[in-house]
Amino acid sequence: MHPAFHPIFGSTRYLGEDKAIEASTDNARKKLRSLFERLDGQLQGRDWLTGSRSIADPYLFVTLRWARASGVDLSGLDNLERFFNRMSADAGVVAAMGAEGL
Repeated sequence: MHPAFHPIFGSTRYLGEDKAIEASTDNARKKLRSLFERLDGQLQGRDWLTGSRSIADPYLFVTLRWARASGVDLSGLDNLERFFNRMSADAGVVAAMGAEGL
């Protein structure tokens, strides 16, 4: 998941052409949408990615925050939306985000 964000975070600026950079960013968003669709399916009927809470869940939460901030289309991914809302309300997540000023 993480490498798919690289063009969005600027790793293709070296291309030097706005159209090429925009194309790489658009392609990254499409790839991310596909990955998030798979994760949405994984969450069908579950609260957590692996069935019980694991380190994968906070990581998914972070990548969902990145996706929302960078214009990745997450529409219709209802399982991810429920997951995001659950994680957003988690006391540990609230405390960590507060400590980071987020």
